[in-house]
Amino acid sequence: MLVLGVVLGVCIAAEVTAQMWSARFLQQQASQWAALAGAGAALFAGCQAALRLGGDRLRQRLGDGRLIVASLVLAAAGFGVVALADLGAGMLWAATSPAGFLLGLAGFALVGLGTACVVPCAFALLAGMVPALAAEALGRASLVAGAVRLPAPALVGAVAAAGADGLAFAGLALALLAAAALARRPLLRG
Repeated sequence: MLVLGVVLGVCIAAEVTAQMWSARFLQQQASQWAALAGAGAALFAGCQAALRLGGDRLRQRLGDGRLIVASLVLAAAGFGVVALADLGAGMLWAATSPAGFLLGLAGFALVGLGTACVVPCAFALLAGMVPALAAEALGRASLVAGAVRLPAPALVGAVAAAGADGLAFAGLALALLAAAALARRPLLRG
């Protein structure tokens, strides 16, 4: 329960960050495309919803544990791409080019795909641990998840204010990878 609570907390923190920061981030990447900045949140949500529609087939094919671990890695890659969109500006491409904007869009789409099945799979695993106590298992894991995700917006904001948005997104990528590593052994055994 503790591991799934941490996984849920990190995943939900990533989802909230993608929803809250994507439009602002994309507007900064290419102010000439400010009217399209909301596309990041829309693409994130659209990719997440589309994959959730087929989530049961993925669960049957891969199993909940494997799907959670693979999903966390994919979401981490997405935030890595978003971080590159910010940190690469000025080094890899002109700061005014659309490259950062397009990379950011692609990164937020990957985050949506990567976070799509984590919560449903974790809830299914929790409910199946002790079916007679499913509500208690969900409640305890949600308590742990809350402790992980509640400080996330303030931490992301503090890191972004102190340096660059890209550093905050890179931190989220690392947190998602750490959650995948933490979950790997207990979720993939057997």
